Amino acid sequence: MNVHMYLAISIDGYIAGPSGELGWLDSVPNPDGDDMGSIDFFSRMDALIMGRNTFDSIMSMELQLPQQWPYAMPVRVATSRLLKIPDELASEVEPISGTPEEMAAALEGRGARNLYVDGGALVRSFLDADLVDEMTLTTIPVLLGGGARLFEGGKGAIKRFSLISSRVYLEQIVQSRWVRDRTGG
Repeated sequence: MNVHMYLAISIDGYIAGPSGELGWLDSVPNPDGDDMGSIDFFSRMDALIMGRNTFDSIMSMELQLPQQWPYAMPVRVATSRLLKIPDELASEVEPISGTPEEMAAALEGRGARNLYVDGGALVRSFLDADLVDEMTLTTIPVLLGGGARLFEGGKGAIKRFSLISSRVYLEQIVQSRWVRDRTGG
Protein backbone atom coordinates (compact mmCIF):
# COMPACT_ATOMS: atom_id res chain seq x y z
CA MET A 1 0.00 0.00 0.00
CA ASN A 2 1.08 3.56 -0.71
CA VAL A 3 0.06 6.28 1.75
CA HIS A 4 -0.41 9.77 0.34
CA MET A 5 -1.04 13.17 1.85
CA TYR A 6 -2.35 16.12 -0.13
CA LEU A 7 -2.49 19.39 1.80
CA ALA A 8 -2.44 23.13 1.36
CA ILE A 9 0.04 24.96 3.54
CA SER A 10 0.89 28.61 4.20
CA ILE A 11 4.38 29.92 3.53
CA ASP A 12 5.05 29.77 7.28
CA GLY A 13 3.97 26.13 7.58
CA TYR A 14 0.36 26.28 8.81
CA ILE A 15 -2.59 24.25 7.56
CA ALA A 16 -5.19 26.29 9.47
CA GLY A 17 -5.25 29.78 10.94
CA PRO A 18 -5.16 30.69 14.65
CA SER A 19 -8.89 29.97 15.12
CA GLY A 20 -8.95 27.04 12.71
CA GLU A 21 -9.98 29.26 9.81
CA LEU A 22 -9.44 28.12 6.24
CA GLY A 23 -10.58 31.18 4.27
CA TRP A 24 -6.97 31.93 3.35
CA LEU A 25 -7.08 28.90 1.03
CA ASP A 26 -9.09 31.04 -1.39
CA SER A 27 -6.85 34.11 -1.10
CA VAL A 28 -5.56 33.77 -4.68
CA PRO A 29 -8.23 34.50 -7.31
CA ASN A 30 -9.11 31.45 -9.40
CA PRO A 31 -11.57 32.78 -11.99
CA ASP A 32 -11.39 29.67 -14.20
CA GLY A 33 -11.79 27.21 -11.33
CA ASP A 34 -8.43 25.46 -11.89
CA ASP A 35 -8.52 22.25 -9.81
CA MET A 36 -4.71 22.41 -9.43
CA GLY A 37 -4.33 18.67 -9.91
CA SER A 38 -6.86 17.55 -7.32
CA ILE A 39 -9.09 15.65 -9.77
CA ASP A 40 -6.13 13.59 -10.97
CA PHE A 41 -4.97 12.99 -7.38
CA PHE A 42 -8.37 11.87 -6.12
CA SER A 43 -8.87 9.60 -9.15
CA ARG A 44 -5.78 7.60 -8.08
CA MET A 45 -6.91 7.07 -4.46
CA ASP A 46 -8.77 3.95 -3.28
CA ALA A 47 -9.67 5.12 0.22
CA LEU A 48 -9.43 8.09 2.56
CA ILE A 49 -8.79 8.28 6.29
CA MET A 50 -9.55 11.71 7.67
CA GLY A 51 -9.21 13.04 11.16
CA ARG A 52 -12.29 13.67 13.27
CA ASN A 53 -11.78 17.46 13.28
CA THR A 54 -11.52 17.46 9.48
CA PHE A 55 -14.75 15.46 9.20
CA ASP A 56 -16.51 17.81 11.63
CA SER A 57 -15.29 20.83 9.61
CA ILE A 58 -16.64 19.35 6.38
CA MET A 59 -19.96 18.55 8.05
CA SER A 60 -20.20 22.14 9.34
CA MET A 61 -20.22 23.38 5.73
CA GLU A 62 -23.90 22.40 5.45
CA LEU A 63 -23.46 20.50 2.21
CA GLN A 64 -26.46 19.24 0.31
CA LEU A 65 -25.97 15.52 0.88
CA PRO A 66 -25.22 13.27 -0.85
CA GLN A 67 -24.90 15.45 -4.00
CA GLN A 68 -22.18 17.74 -2.63
CA TRP A 69 -20.17 15.07 -0.79
CA PRO A 70 -16.72 15.70 -2.27
CA TYR A 71 -15.32 12.14 -2.15
CA ALA A 72 -15.88 9.30 -4.61
CA MET A 73 -13.99 6.77 -2.48
CA PRO A 74 -14.62 5.02 0.84
CA VAL A 75 -14.05 7.43 3.74
CA ARG A 76 -12.97 6.37 7.21
CA VAL A 77 -12.97 8.87 10.04
CA ALA A 78 -10.26 8.29 12.65
CA THR A 79 -11.94 8.74 16.00
CA SER A 80 -12.32 7.13 19.38
CA ARG A 81 -15.53 9.07 20.12
CA LEU A 82 -19.06 8.40 18.96
CA LEU A 83 -19.40 9.53 15.36
CA LYS A 84 -22.70 10.83 14.02
CA ILE A 85 -22.84 10.02 10.32
CA PRO A 86 -25.68 11.56 8.32
CA ASP A 87 -28.05 8.93 6.91
CA GLU A 88 -27.19 10.07 3.36
CA LEU A 89 -23.55 9.07 3.93
CA ALA A 90 -24.09 5.83 5.86
CA SER A 91 -22.79 3.73 2.95
CA GLU A 92 -19.85 6.09 2.29
CA VAL A 93 -18.43 6.88 5.74
CA GLU A 94 -17.37 4.66 8.66
CA PRO A 95 -15.43 5.31 11.85
CA ILE A 96 -12.02 3.73 12.28
CA SER A 97 -9.63 3.68 15.21
CA GLY A 98 -6.24 2.31 16.17
CA THR A 99 -2.64 3.18 15.45
CA PRO A 100 -1.70 4.44 12.01
CA GLU A 101 -0.27 0.99 11.26
CA GLU A 102 -3.51 -0.73 12.32
CA MET A 103 -5.72 1.64 10.32
CA ALA A 104 -3.57 1.30 7.19
CA ALA A 105 -3.53 -2.49 7.53
CA ALA A 106 -7.33 -2.58 7.93
CA LEU A 107 -7.84 -0.65 4.70
CA GLU A 108 -5.20 -2.64 2.87
CA GLY A 109 -7.10 -5.75 3.97
CA ARG A 110 -10.16 -4.27 2.24
CA GLY A 111 -8.21 -3.89 -1.01
CA ALA A 112 -6.96 -0.30 -0.78
CA ARG A 113 -3.66 0.22 -2.57
CA ASN A 114 -3.48 4.04 -2.52
CA LEU A 115 -4.57 5.57 0.76
CA TYR A 116 -5.15 9.31 1.17
CA VAL A 117 -4.66 10.60 4.73
CA ASP A 118 -6.10 14.03 5.59
CA GLY A 119 -6.19 16.13 8.76
CA GLY A 120 -3.33 17.74 10.66
CA ALA A 121 -2.94 15.51 13.71
CA LEU A 122 -3.70 12.36 11.73
CA VAL A 123 -1.18 13.23 9.02
CA ARG A 124 1.45 13.94 11.70
CA SER A 125 0.78 10.54 13.29
CA PHE A 126 1.26 8.80 9.92
CA LEU A 127 4.47 10.80 9.36
CA ASP A 128 5.72 9.90 12.85
CA ALA A 129 5.02 6.22 12.10
CA ASP A 130 6.98 6.62 8.82
CA LEU A 131 4.02 5.45 6.76
CA VAL A 132 3.76 8.38 4.32
CA ASP A 133 5.11 7.38 0.91
CA GLU A 134 4.17 10.52 -1.01
CA MET A 135 3.14 14.03 -0.08
CA THR A 136 1.78 16.81 -2.22
CA LEU A 137 2.07 20.22 -0.59
CA THR A 138 0.35 23.19 -2.18
CA THR A 139 1.89 26.40 -0.82
CA ILE A 140 -0.48 29.35 -0.69
CA PRO A 141 1.33 32.74 -0.65
CA VAL A 142 0.18 33.90 2.79
CA LEU A 143 1.79 34.21 6.21
CA LEU A 144 -0.67 33.18 8.93
CA GLY A 145 1.59 33.83 11.90
CA GLY A 146 -0.12 31.16 13.98
CA GLY A 147 -2.53 28.27 13.89
CA ALA A 148 -2.15 24.57 13.26
CA ARG A 149 1.33 23.68 12.03
CA LEU A 150 1.73 20.74 9.71
CA PHE A 151 5.16 19.61 10.88
CA GLU A 152 4.99 20.52 14.55
CA GLY A 153 6.50 18.17 17.11
CA GLY A 154 7.62 15.39 14.78
CA LYS A 155 8.97 12.26 16.39
CA GLY A 156 11.58 9.75 15.40
CA ALA A 157 14.47 9.79 12.98
CA ILE A 158 14.93 12.21 10.12
CA LYS A 159 12.83 11.18 7.13
CA ARG A 160 14.14 12.08 3.70
CA PHE A 161 11.90 12.88 0.75
CA SER A 162 12.86 13.47 -2.88
CA LEU A 163 11.15 16.07 -5.04
CA ILE A 164 9.46 14.45 -8.03
CA SER A 165 7.65 17.49 -9.42
CA SER A 166 6.90 21.13 -8.76
CA ARG A 167 4.37 23.28 -10.54
CA VAL A 168 3.14 26.85 -10.29
CA TYR A 169 -0.62 27.48 -10.48
CA LEU A 170 -2.30 30.85 -10.96
CA GLU A 171 1.17 32.44 -11.13
CA GLN A 172 1.43 32.34 -7.30
CA ILE A 173 0.64 28.93 -5.84
CA VAL A 174 3.44 26.36 -5.78
CA GLN A 175 2.56 22.69 -5.63
CA SER A 176 5.39 20.27 -4.87
CA ARG A 177 5.16 16.50 -4.94
CA TRP A 178 7.57 14.55 -2.75
CA VAL A 179 8.23 10.81 -2.48
CA ARG A 180 9.73 9.11 0.57
CA ASP A 181 13.39 8.23 0.01
CA ARG A 182 13.88 5.03 2.00
CA THR A 183 17.41 4.39 0.69
CA GLY A 184 19.21 6.53 3.26
CA GLY A 185 16.88 6.94 6.22
